[in-house]
Amino acid sequence: MLNYTMFRMLPNLFFTVRNELFDDCAGQRTGYATLYDEHSVGFTWWPCSIITVRPEVRYERADGCHGGANRLNSQIPGYIDEMKPHDNGTRRQQVTFSMDCIVHF
Repeated sequence: MLNYTMFRMLPNLFFTVRNELFDDCAGQRTGYATLYDEHSVGFTWWPCSIITVRPEVRYERADGCHGGANRLNSQIPGYIDEMKPHDNGTRRQQVTFSMDCIVHF
């Protein structure tokens, strides 16, 4: 499920809100079988007709609906904690600050 909403602030500036919920039930997309929710806010700025600049901040969380942390399982070599897919299996959530620049041709 995805919500992607843009609000025009100026003729060439938009405020962007993005919310996503997806279930990687078998871990085929991310390597971790869990439910994810992601939330982003940012701007889309067109300084000219061929350049787009998009800074954003994004929060991601793994809900761990397919097992999660289990003290007995965590003692097994090679065990993957489904509730901690971020930062190489050490965290359930993360915040990312990013920016891209698109040149249209």
